[in-house]
Amino acid sequence: MTPPTSFRRLVLEVGQGASGPSTLRGAAELARFLGLALHCVLVQDEALFNLPSARELRLPTREWRKLDPGQLAAEFAAMETALRRNLEALGVSLGIAQALEVQRGDPEACLVGLCVAGDIVVLAEGAPGQPRPHLAARLHALALRSAASVLLLPAAPPPAATPVAAVLANPDDPALAVAATIAAASGAALLVVLAEGDAAQVAAHAARMGIPPARLALRPAGGHDAAALDAALGVTRTRLLVMDAASWDNGDLASVLARRHATPVLLVETRAPADQTPLNSASR
Repeated sequence: MTPPTSFRRLVLEVGQGASGPSTLRGAAELARFLGLALHCVLVQDEALFNLPSARELRLPTREWRKLDPGQLAAEFAAMETALRRNLEALGVSLGIAQALEVQRGDPEACLVGLCVAGDIVVLAEGAPGQPRPHLAARLHALALRSAASVLLLPAAPPPAATPVAAVLANPDDPALAVAATIAAASGAALLVVLAEGDAAQVAAHAARMGIPPARLALRPAGGHDAAALDAALGVTRTRLLVMDAASWDNGDLASVLARRHATPVLLVETRAPADQTPLNSASR
């Protein structure tokens, strides 16, 4: 499908974020759904090659051994080879453009470079209550403050034959335009959860964006909290849930919805860079 939005690509960090095969597959399927290329980035931590005292825990012996730079380089090379093979296979089976970029340096500096305007950064969501690894958590925090849009990807996304959803703070919420454009381009139905405001105004906006009444479902939430949004979404499975980052300014809420409803949540960044927190050492 032709890209329905101004997004450039879907970006997935496949090293520091500990992304597994299911995350890679889920990101690739959403790249196809959105008509985007999947751009994977493998970050090699430069410090691991330059620390003479570094140790690693070897399994199954559970012994600590000195880190061998040669072995480390070989392991990174094997990881890169496997990733390229998997990406190429996904590209062929799903019909998407894909690429793997390998970076070597400070992981946090590399992660900052992923979070640029026009891209969608994929963040893998674990099971409820499951903590994120340190650098995965760091990428999560960086992306939510950046100029990039963010896609929160749960462990088990729903099937494709489900509607696109938008959670709106009010009828003028920018997420409506993004969700309606994606739904219209893919032929999917559109489910709108409205926290506050006139539902008729939302229906009129959606009709102008190519969503007829027969493909639109509107549900008032009666509040902006997670409980109200949960109740409005109910048990309906959705292919993608779209929220505007500026309207909600709450990555935790989006994460809760992604995990509870097993639904990818796209946090669209519509704010100008000047309105965001700078991604530098002072913000760490």
